[in-house]
Amino acid sequence: MGAMLDHVADKFLLYSTLVALVAVNKLYFFWAILWIGREFFIMALRQVALENNFSVTVSSYGKIKTIAQGICLTWIIVNPYQVTGLLCLQWWNCVEYLLLFVATAFSLVSAYKYFTFFIDKFKES
Repeated sequence: MGAMLDHVADKFLLYSTLVALVAVNKLYFFWAILWIGREFFIMALRQVALENNFSVTVSSYGKIKTIAQGICLTWIIVNPYQVTGLLCLQWWNCVEYLLLFVATAFSLVSAYKYFTFFIDKFKES
């Protein structure tokens, strides 16, 4: 039960932070849609896996993705020079965009790893 609720708590924290940052114009909505969409994709994979009597376990890529997103979101929150858009006038903003790209790369790579694991298990069952 705790393992299941931990995922829900992580998702709730991520979603609420992304929505809040978009609402106060500290994050461009594209990033929120991309990250939340990835989470819904993984949740769907896990649901289909459960319906076919196997599970998609947490991978190290997923854990690294969570850490990268946490660092990125923390940086966005504390960035005093943050502007939405693609301007990189202050070094804070340059670091922010670098963190956004790194966290998004980990997010997409981990989604791909989950998907390939899911396909392999699905073929076996």
